[in-house]
Amino acid sequence: TPYKFLCRVRIAHAKQLLAEAAELNLGDVARACGFYDLRRFRIIFQRIAGVTPAEYRRVTHSKHVGSQQGGS
Repeated sequence: TPYKFLCRVRIAHAKQLLAEAAELNLGDVARACGFYDLRRFRIIFQRIAGVTPAEYRRVTHSKHVGSQQGGS
């Protein structure tokens, strides 16, 4: 459905922000992706990504930090 497509696009953008913009809190990320209810953002994100936004950020941040340390 168009709604599901829109949600997938919004969550893809949220994943990018969560991985690259550590200075943004989860509310900022949610609003930047068109979600004005943090609870709803978390539910939709978890349904599509399989993890919560905070878990996703933690995992992608630890991978990013690990790749930087290995390259030094």
